[in-house]
Amino acid sequence: MVEEIRKKIRRIYIHCSDSLWGDVGAITDWHVQRGFKTIGYHFVICNQFPFYLNLKENSPDESYDGKIQKGRDINEDGAHVADSWVKKNGNIPWADNEGTIAISLIGIDHFTSGQYYNLFWILQELLIATGLNVENVWGHYEFYLNNGYPKLRTCPNIDMGWLRTKLSGEMARGQRGSEKDNFIARHG
Repeated sequence: MVEEIRKKIRRIYIHCSDSLWGDVGAITDWHVQRGFKTIGYHFVICNQFPFYLNLKENSPDESYDGKIQKGRDINEDGAHVADSWVKKNGNIPWADNEGTIAISLIGIDHFTSGQYYNLFWILQELLIATGLNVENVWGHYEFYLNNGYPKLRTCPNIDMGWLRTKLSGEMARGQRGSEKDNFIARHG
Protein backbone atom coordinates (compact mmCIF):
# COMPACT_ATOMS: atom_id res chain seq x y z
CA MET A 1 0.00 0.00 0.00
CA VAL A 2 2.79 2.42 0.87
CA GLU A 3 5.11 2.30 -2.09
CA GLU A 4 8.66 3.62 -2.04
CA ILE A 5 8.67 7.29 -1.14
CA ARG A 6 11.33 9.06 -3.19
CA LYS A 7 10.80 12.62 -1.97
CA LYS A 8 11.41 14.32 1.36
CA ILE A 9 8.22 14.34 3.42
CA ARG A 10 7.86 16.83 6.27
CA ARG A 11 4.19 16.55 7.18
CA ILE A 12 1.13 14.31 6.84
CA TYR A 13 -2.26 16.03 6.67
CA ILE A 14 -5.59 14.47 7.63
CA HIS A 15 -8.72 15.74 5.84
CA CYS A 16 -12.39 14.87 5.64
CA SER A 17 -14.30 14.83 2.37
CA ASP A 18 -17.11 16.95 3.88
CA SER A 19 -19.56 14.56 2.21
CA LEU A 20 -21.53 11.59 3.50
CA TRP A 21 -20.56 9.40 0.53
CA GLY A 22 -17.72 9.01 -1.92
CA ASP A 23 -14.61 7.18 -2.94
CA VAL A 24 -11.40 8.01 -4.79
CA GLY A 25 -13.27 8.18 -8.11
CA ALA A 26 -15.88 10.62 -6.82
CA ILE A 27 -13.29 12.88 -5.21
CA THR A 28 -11.18 12.81 -8.39
CA ASP A 29 -14.26 13.97 -10.34
CA TRP A 30 -14.99 16.72 -7.80
CA HIS A 31 -11.39 17.95 -7.85
CA VAL A 32 -11.12 17.88 -11.66
CA GLN A 33 -14.37 19.90 -11.85
CA ARG A 34 -12.67 22.48 -9.59
CA GLY A 35 -9.70 22.74 -11.97
CA PHE A 36 -7.24 20.27 -10.38
CA LYS A 37 -5.35 17.93 -12.72
CA THR A 38 -6.46 14.95 -10.59
CA ILE A 39 -7.38 14.14 -7.01
CA GLY A 40 -5.50 16.28 -4.49
CA TYR A 41 -5.18 13.55 -1.83
CA HIS A 42 -2.75 10.65 -1.79
CA PHE A 43 -5.10 8.28 0.08
CA VAL A 44 -8.84 8.09 0.68
CA ILE A 45 -10.36 6.02 3.49
CA CYS A 46 -13.93 5.09 2.59
CA ASN A 47 -17.01 4.69 4.72
CA GLN A 48 -19.82 2.29 3.81
CA PHE A 49 -21.39 4.70 1.29
CA PRO A 50 -19.06 4.77 -1.74
CA PHE A 51 -21.76 6.00 -4.13
CA TYR A 52 -24.61 8.45 -3.79
CA LEU A 53 -27.10 5.68 -4.54
CA ASN A 54 -25.89 3.75 -1.45
CA LEU A 55 -26.68 6.78 0.69
CA LYS A 56 -29.96 7.69 -1.05
CA GLU A 57 -31.32 4.16 -0.67
CA ASN A 58 -29.75 3.71 2.79
CA SER A 59 -27.96 0.68 1.41
CA PRO A 60 -24.50 0.61 2.99
CA ASP A 61 -21.78 -1.47 1.36
CA GLU A 62 -19.78 -2.82 4.30
CA SER A 63 -16.98 -4.01 2.00
CA TYR A 64 -15.98 -0.36 1.57
CA ASP A 65 -15.97 0.56 5.26
CA GLY A 66 -12.39 1.48 6.15
CA LYS A 67 -11.10 0.60 2.68
CA ILE A 68 -7.97 2.56 1.79
CA GLN A 69 -7.80 3.70 -1.82
CA LYS A 70 -4.78 5.22 -3.51
CA GLY A 71 -5.23 8.68 -4.96
CA ARG A 72 -2.48 10.92 -6.30
CA ASP A 73 0.94 9.30 -6.66
CA ILE A 74 2.69 9.56 -3.31
CA ASN A 75 5.79 11.02 -4.96
CA GLU A 76 3.82 13.94 -6.42
CA ASP A 77 3.01 16.97 -4.34
CA GLY A 78 -0.64 16.98 -3.37
CA ALA A 79 -3.22 19.69 -3.88
CA HIS A 80 -4.98 19.80 -0.54
CA VAL A 81 -3.89 22.73 1.67
CA ALA A 82 -4.53 26.12 0.11
CA ASP A 83 -6.94 28.96 0.70
CA SER A 84 -7.79 31.83 -1.63
CA TRP A 85 -8.80 34.05 1.33
CA VAL A 86 -5.39 33.54 2.89
CA LYS A 87 -3.69 34.21 -0.45
CA LYS A 88 -5.51 37.54 -0.80
CA ASN A 89 -5.35 38.67 2.85
CA GLY A 90 -2.19 37.23 4.29
CA ASN A 91 1.50 37.77 4.21
CA ILE A 92 2.44 34.23 5.22
CA PRO A 93 2.24 31.00 3.22
CA TRP A 94 -1.20 30.38 1.78
CA ALA A 95 -0.57 26.76 0.81
CA ASP A 96 1.32 23.79 2.23
CA ASN A 97 1.43 21.00 -0.33
CA GLU A 98 5.11 20.54 -1.10
CA GLY A 99 6.65 17.66 0.85
CA THR A 100 3.35 16.55 2.35
CA ILE A 101 1.11 13.50 2.17
CA ALA A 102 -2.67 13.89 2.32
CA ILE A 103 -5.19 11.37 3.64
CA SER A 104 -8.93 12.08 3.40
CA LEU A 105 -11.63 10.27 5.35
CA ILE A 106 -15.02 10.08 3.65
CA GLY A 107 -17.45 11.83 5.98
CA ILE A 108 -18.15 15.13 7.67
CA ASP A 109 -17.71 14.75 11.40
CA HIS A 110 -18.53 11.12 12.21
CA PHE A 111 -16.22 8.34 11.10
CA THR A 112 -16.53 4.58 11.45
CA SER A 113 -14.35 2.33 13.56
CA GLY A 114 -13.13 0.76 10.30
CA GLN A 115 -12.00 4.17 9.06
CA TYR A 116 -10.18 4.94 12.31
CA TYR A 117 -8.58 1.50 12.42
CA ASN A 118 -7.12 1.85 8.95
CA LEU A 119 -6.24 5.52 9.45
CA PHE A 120 -4.06 4.52 12.41
CA TRP A 121 -2.60 1.63 10.42
CA ILE A 122 -1.61 3.72 7.40
CA LEU A 123 -0.32 6.54 9.60
CA GLN A 124 2.00 4.08 11.35
CA GLU A 125 3.21 2.78 7.99
CA LEU A 126 3.80 6.31 6.69
CA LEU A 127 5.56 7.50 9.85
CA ILE A 128 7.92 4.53 9.70
CA ALA A 129 8.53 4.96 5.95
CA THR A 130 9.22 8.70 6.25
CA GLY A 131 11.00 8.81 9.62
CA LEU A 132 8.52 11.41 10.88
CA ASN A 133 7.00 11.45 14.36
CA VAL A 134 3.39 11.93 15.44
CA GLU A 135 3.86 15.69 15.84
CA ASN A 136 4.19 15.85 12.04
CA VAL A 137 0.61 14.58 11.61
CA TRP A 138 -1.68 17.61 11.30
CA GLY A 139 -5.34 18.15 10.69
CA HIS A 140 -6.09 20.47 7.75
CA TYR A 141 -7.29 23.19 10.15
CA GLU A 142 -3.94 23.20 11.97
CA PHE A 143 -2.20 24.78 8.98
CA TYR A 144 -4.16 27.96 9.66
CA LEU A 145 -3.80 27.92 13.45
CA ASN A 146 -0.07 27.20 13.31
CA ASN A 147 0.48 30.08 10.87
CA GLY A 148 -1.33 32.72 12.90
CA TYR A 149 -4.63 32.75 11.02
CA PRO A 150 -8.04 32.49 12.62
CA LYS A 151 -9.61 29.04 12.51
CA LEU A 152 -10.83 29.17 8.90
CA ARG A 153 -11.45 25.43 8.69
CA THR A 154 -12.46 22.62 11.02
CA CYS A 155 -11.40 19.80 8.67
CA PRO A 156 -11.02 16.92 9.48
CA ASN A 157 -13.37 17.52 12.43
CA ILE A 158 -11.22 15.27 14.63
CA ASP A 159 -9.46 16.30 17.84
CA MET A 160 -5.91 16.05 16.56
CA GLY A 161 -4.43 16.06 20.08
CA TRP A 162 -6.45 12.90 20.80
CA LEU A 163 -5.42 11.38 17.47
CA ARG A 164 -1.70 12.02 18.05
CA THR A 165 -1.89 10.68 21.62
CA LYS A 166 -3.63 7.48 20.48
CA LEU A 167 -1.27 7.07 17.52
CA SER A 168 1.75 7.54 19.76
CA GLY A 169 0.44 4.88 22.16
CA GLU A 170 -0.22 2.41 19.36
CA MET A 171 3.25 2.94 17.92
CA ALA A 172 4.84 2.49 21.35
CA ARG A 173 3.01 -0.84 21.75
CA GLY A 174 4.11 -1.88 18.25
CA GLN A 175 0.61 -2.91 17.22
CA ARG A 176 1.34 -3.64 13.57
CA GLY A 177 2.33 -7.24 12.76
CA SER A 178 -0.74 -9.45 12.55
CA GLU A 179 -2.99 -6.39 12.19
CA LYS A 180 -1.11 -5.57 9.00
CA ASP A 181 -1.69 -9.09 7.71
CA ASN A 182 -5.40 -8.77 8.54
CA PHE A 183 -5.54 -5.41 6.76
CA ILE A 184 -3.94 -6.79 3.63
CA ALA A 185 -6.26 -9.80 3.63
CA ARG A 186 -9.28 -7.48 3.82
CA HIS A 187 -8.12 -4.72 1.47
CA GLY A 188 -5.50 -6.12 -0.85
